[in-house]
Amino acid sequence: PISDFRLHRWTVQSLVKGSLWVTTLEEGVFYCHDFEFLTYDSRFGFSEDLVNAVAFKNNEELFAGCGNGDIFQVSLEKGQITNLMVNPNEYNNRELLYHPEANALWSNAVYWKNGRWRFVEGRNAIGEIVKFYSSKLEKLHINSFGELLGCNYSGFWVIDIQADSVKFNPKGHNLHERTFALHTDRQQRLWVGNARGLFEFKDSTLVSPGIAHPAFHNRVEDIDELPDGALVFGTKGWGVIRWKGEDILQATTDDGLTANMIEDVHVDENGILWVGTLNGLNKVTFEADGRPSAYEPPPTPPKEGSRPSAIRRPTVRRFTVANGLPSNEIYKVKSYAGQVWLCTAGGLVKFHEPEEDTFAAAPVIQYLRANGAEV
Repeated sequence: PISDFRLHRWTVQSLVKGSLWVTTLEEGVFYCHDFEFLTYDSRFGFSEDLVNAVAFKNNEELFAGCGNGDIFQVSLEKGQITNLMVNPNEYNNRELLYHPEANALWSNAVYWKNGRWRFVEGRNAIGEIVKFYSSKLEKLHINSFGELLGCNYSGFWVIDIQADSVKFNPKGHNLHERTFALHTDRQQRLWVGNARGLFEFKDSTLVSPGIAHPAFHNRVEDIDELPDGALVFGTKGWGVIRWKGEDILQATTDDGLTANMIEDVHVDENGILWVGTLNGLNKVTFEADGRPSAYEPPPTPPKEGSRPSAIRRPTVRRFTVANGLPSNEIYKVKSYAGQVWLCTAGGLVKFHEPEEDTFAAAPVIQYLRANGAEV
């Protein structure tokens, strides 16, 4: 219970910006720096703090998936949980996708509709029609043909959502390989990311872009697309790559990223690139034409006979627990109607970007005293 509520004389300026100090009985003193920056966790009613999937029904309702398999339907307008759905066989919620035309919520390879889980059909190794099970099916999305695509440890799958059946099985096409990323671009080309790098699925096979850059030949964790058609993909160890034609831009910790081991990349409705890592969140911005929004001169003079050029750098802004995040472990970044949401180890975050960077400054110790005596 709240025992006291008062304005601190040193926080008048902060209070004008919308911050708040609250004291409690036996729970300490709490400071809220931003009423639009919200965290939904076990205190809200989730069965655990770790949230690794989210899907949006509309502006007022969303679905949050916890690591233990529980899925919660949340009314943002009422600020409460309205339904609990337990994932079949308590699968980890690797991905959630709401299909508005069918009023169905997909999780892994099954979907929730009219109060129960429904399974699609596929063929087993001997050709029998059976229910299709998958404990992991990530990067779920629906292409322009009305097909659901997802990937897992076996490769990538295509589901005919009208017929409730598996349309493409990687095992039948000699493509049985762990796949981490899957993206259908605006031209309906399918891009695949695995431990060997980035590939285009073409004529029933994986085709490499044929680019020598090492990031194209190492593990690709996630893929998205910028408004100008440039692909962006996150890697394990090589940071983030922006690629369009012969133009390649790499962003790493040298540019300000919180880590080079990327968990998720997401382009929001405004063309802003958000990058999730286990060390925090990153906002990466480019110019409207796709060029980096900042330039730096070359670190060394160009070689004789070469054409001088600037080293292009994106603008990176970092966010961590020092900025109010409940955890630095960012599993997924999503956006809906202009609002950015984060799936983290500390809960589901409705993110609100602060006007100015804040960080926890290291304390300055002037003296130590123990039992009344200076140390």
